[in-house]
Amino acid sequence: MFCSNPTCCRFTSYSTSSGKARAIAEAAHINAASATGPRPSTALTNDDLKSATNGIWLCKICHDKIDGDQSFYTEAMLNEWKKTHSEFVQKLVGKDFDLVHFELYARSRNIAQSISFLGFLEGKRVFFEALDVEHPDQVLESLIEIRSRITNARGQMKPGETASKILLDMNRNIRNFLTANPQLNNLKCDGSDPDFIKFWNELQTLRSDLLPKVIEMADDVKYELSTELKDEHRRLQDLKQIYTPT
Repeated sequence: MFCSNPTCCRFTSYSTSSGKARAIAEAAHINAASATGPRPSTALTNDDLKSATNGIWLCKICHDKIDGDQSFYTEAMLNEWKKTHSEFVQKLVGKDFDLVHFELYARSRNIAQSISFLGFLEGKRVFFEALDVEHPDQVLESLIEIRSRITNARGQMKPGETASKILLDMNRNIRNFLTANPQLNNLKCDGSDPDFIKFWNELQTLRSDLLPKVIEMADDVKYELSTELKDEHRRLQDLKQIYTPT
């Protein structure tokens, strides 16, 4: 048995030298059994609250974590953990230990790499609307760094997973943008220059293409993006609707 938190995956049970079963986990309540506990529900009966359908298997560390921050670890999130965990375990049934260990390691690494990459992106100004003007050479520097991080993250991930596919799409978007704008090192901020105007417009398009993928990746690993990044995503989506012909 291992923890249902997709970012944890700790093994939670073992046998002592005398053959007794021991565990460092327990079946936690999704909705509290009492009205004063975390995530209480008035829609469930007492029998429902005590049933297995209201339970989720967690290590003690994660159990304390979810009950200590119930506003973040919501009922919907825990039910999604439970569903995903059940589907994942079903795929492991009957497989050799080495393969099970590999699948667990790959799952953990995928999530860790996704979270690390998302945290990195939140500090990149290239994703946000400029207050004044964009400097093409700085945009180029940021995009090269982002592509490097994408390559590194995908190299640590199991191919075919959602995050890996998203990163591949992002890399393709950035590559196409850089191919269409090969002179960014020499391009000056000049609103009367057709090349600069082209760069500016295509940068807005790139942001509009990349940010939904960032949102999708964050949703996939339940990562809470910064308000600024989510606001920028909404702004670009609103602009897209305004300028898209009906």
